[in-house]
Amino acid sequence: MVWLAYDRDWKRLFNYLGDAQNTFPVWNATAILALDTYEHAYFIDYAVNRAAYIDAFMRNLDWDAVQKNFDALHI
Repeated sequence: MVWLAYDRDWKRLFNYLGDAQNTFPVWNATAILALDTYEHAYFIDYAVNRAAYIDAFMRNLDWDAVQKNFDALHI
């Protein structure tokens, strides 16, 4: 998993990379954007081509929703 989140301790945006979705806690941070990079998310459509999956994700991202998440931080 990959998250773009606002870390409330450091008062800045961070990219968090987790190697296991159930064992990678992110404390005191608010997610703004998340991308599932595990094989189950893309293998049926992209086989082993994770890069194509990420490219498609970015092309289809609703940036207005991301902006809304960011604005909701009230920082």
